[in-house]
Amino acid sequence: MPLLQSAILAGFSPALHPSAYVVKTRRTDDLAGRLCPNPLVPQGVRLDTLISGRFGFITSAPLTELQQRELDRRNAITVTATPGSELGHWLAQGGAAAAIVRPDGIVMQAGADVAPCAMPCPR
Repeated sequence: MPLLQSAILAGFSPALHPSAYVVKTRRTDDLAGRLCPNPLVPQGVRLDTLISGRFGFITSAPLTELQQRELDRRNAITVTATPGSELGHWLAQGGAAAAIVRPDGIVMQAGADVAPCAMPCPR
């Protein structure tokens, strides 16, 4: 039981199965279906407080103006994961440059290319 408790406290969770709200790739380290970390972000609050019931778009790569407008139109919160930050490290470990995080903190989709992740972000 101590091992399970340690895993839960560290934020590890079993990945959810693919569905309309979990878009997985063939990668074994895919972040989709897993719980996103909840670090303090530059705004001085935890990520889940910043996202607050909306979809989040976490990216370590710059967005085009069109991508940012589309995410804004969909009311998603964009968070830039800087190199060396907890979110930046998490994305890199998962082989991703971007991830869509559902309102419940589970990753809907992640990928090495920002463009395919930015457009399917739900409202």
